Amino acid sequence: MQAQWLRPISREAELTRIILAALVAFATSASAEVPSRSVYVGIYGGTQLQLTSWHLHEAELVDDTPGPSGVAGLRVGGTVHPLVAIEAAIGVTPFSSASDELNVALNYSADLHLMFFEGEWVPYLDLGAGLYHNVVGDHGSDVDYHVHYGIGLRGMLTDVLALRIDVRHAVSDGFLDELAHNVEISAGIDFFAWIEQAATE
Repeated sequence: MQAQWLRPISREAELTRIILAALVAFATSASAEVPSRSVYVGIYGGTQLQLTSWHLHEAELVDDTPGPSGVAGLRVGGTVHPLVAIEAAIGVTPFSSASDELNVALNYSADLHLMFFEGEWVPYLDLGAGLYHNVVGDHGSDVDYHVHYGIGLRGMLTDVLALRIDVRHAVSDGFLDELAHNVEISAGIDFFAWIEQAATE
């Protein structure tokens, strides 16, 4: 017999599986390839996991590493070559401090995507850098760099909509002389606002 507290989790997991299955089924029916030259805007959401001490705090000697937290954001980018895209994004990461006070960090990033091949479903390598900026809470107004790398997958749902899944490893400022290691996992939707039309003979 299933424990009472497990039922909401089980229902949420089942709903997630149904939604993902529907998206994949919808995407397999799409005939469009990821545009080779385009401009797009997108939204994303997911989670961030801290693997080591992350010092996003204006006090140098306070080690208060944020726990796992949600992430959400907006991005704009463009494919400048069939196998190359550039992108800028701003995200928000809310987290609780050791004193249980809500903090909010902004994440500014610029990325280079190197696609492995052309097609309807395209995996890519993600290389980028940016800044974390805490703007709300008892961690103060701290700003830390980050550099990151990861992998992603983009699949066309329609001629102008694409599903995105990204996993990235970010290296940032840790406590004292250490480096922080964060993992971000996200999913989102891109809308292609402009697509270069193929020349007609």
